[in-house]
Amino acid sequence: MKYALFTREEKGKTILLCLISPEEEPDKVENDGDLALLYKEGRLIGFNYFAFDGKDPFSTANKLLESHGLPLLRKEDDARLTEQKKIVSVAEHPLDEKLSIVELEGGLSVVTDIRGLVKGVEVTYLPIGGIAPDGRLSKKEKVRNVDSEGLILN
Repeated sequence: MKYALFTREEKGKTILLCLISPEEEPDKVENDGDLALLYKEGRLIGFNYFAFDGKDPFSTANKLLESHGLPLLRKEDDARLTEQKKIVSVAEHPLDEKLSIVELEGGLSVVTDIRGLVKGVEVTYLPIGGIAPDGRLSKKEKVRNVDSEGLILN
């Protein structure tokens, strides 16, 4: 289960947010004191913890999940984890001159608007299911009729 942990300051308090399915809107919210559990069709898709002390979000999240009998997060499932990938080739998108089709090692193809990418350079790749620092979800999609797998972040 992919997830991302974020914090937000609001009215002098730090809120811990956990996104498990950022593309989904909850259909049910359970409030339990300082915790709001977000569900979609009975599945936990995230939570907000309003009494976060600012220390170790991962451990705090797992303590909260464990106390509610919910599956724990694993560090390796962090949706913000990126990989370094070498560019194999760069081509102009046939339908949009502002886009490029970048082939990465491992057979990955990403459509991007990042300029100046060249063969042989390493880039930061966010795998499918990841969440970029700006909140974008990395997914497999068609961009102007060309398949794209994930995001390049630099």
